[in-house]
Amino acid sequence: MNKFILYFSLISVFACSQQTTIGMKDHKYSMVPNHIVWIQVPGFLYEHTVLRNFESPSPVNYSIWNEFSCVGYSWSYNLYNIRPSNRDQALTQVTGNQNIKNNCLDYEQKTLWDFLKIYKYKSLVIEKQPKSKNSFLSSLNCKKSNFLDNVSFLLMDKKNKQINQKKFFHYQSSNYEFKPGEILIDKTCQNGDCISSIKDNLEKTWEKLLQKNSKSFLLVRDFDYEKIVSSKNALNIKKRLFEYEKLLRYILEKRKVHPDMLVVFSSTNGKRIEFPKQGKRWNELFDSGKYLTFHNKSLYNNFLSMGARSENFCGSFNDSEIIDRFLWLNKDYNYLKSIKNYFHKLKK
Repeated sequence: MNKFILYFSLISVFACSQQTTIGMKDHKYSMVPNHIVWIQVPGFLYEHTVLRNFESPSPVNYSIWNEFSCVGYSWSYNLYNIRPSNRDQALTQVTGNQNIKNNCLDYEQKTLWDFLKIYKYKSLVIEKQPKSKNSFLSSLNCKKSNFLDNVSFLLMDKKNKQINQKKFFHYQSSNYEFKPGEILIDKTCQNGDCISSIKDNLEKTWEKLLQKNSKSFLLVRDFDYEKIVSSKNALNIKKRLFEYEKLLRYILEKRKVHPDMLVVFSSTNGKRIEFPKQGKRWNELFDSGKYLTFHNKSLYNNFLSMGARSENFCGSFNDSEIIDRFLWLNKDYNYLKSIKNYFHKLKK
């Protein structure tokens, strides 16, 4: 009898002292992220990072990409297309709406930053050199749209015809404020390529958000990567991945100060690269891009996540479910079955 008591006592001790983990990393489940950073890179797929692993004779053992807790897969179809455009995929991801009609009705949906505003988040979107049709600024062509009313916006590009105001931003200046509905234009991009990098602008803008707001949401959309991949220049792809790694290391340092942070790195229109099978061809790949070939765009996009609530991005899901995954908590399951129903209840 005493042996049984001892046995069950030991089980209780080990059960109570067990550390929760995810992907063999320590992890706190159902933690509310007070700060959210979402980096969205059209054309990216997780398998592209092998270009960084094979930069030396033996693959590197450590990579910043290994720091992500979850690698999820989102199916990017909507009601009309199996492989929607960058514009349509992004709209489905930030609104949860699959009924994308390619007209102004698409911009009349509630967005992720609209819902986050209810919880007192301050939101900022940064876009780097998008085609006008892919930019969220396209919503300005729609008179009834309030798509950007609850978010500040920084455009890293030449002044867009859709923007009436002329308010510029420079990452070396401190004389600016982020106001909801306001659009700032990167001054360093007005003579061609941007002098400032995404990391430069993210550091400056995010520092201000963190200083003045207890809750923040930052969405960065970099359209440069897709152009680089399309050029089939393996060396330039590797260089851009290196830039993302520097950006991620900076964000990881911030997570040490703000452990209640969610970091998501994702894609739209992921480009599937057919990599060489033999080592000798890898060298030629970097020299000439000779063996860099494409087929159809991927049906799935990658969602890499770490930090608070990152467990919501494990597994596979549809683009239309992503907005729920940013907001869903286990304790809210019965109340938050659908984000639209949830918002409807809040309005009553």
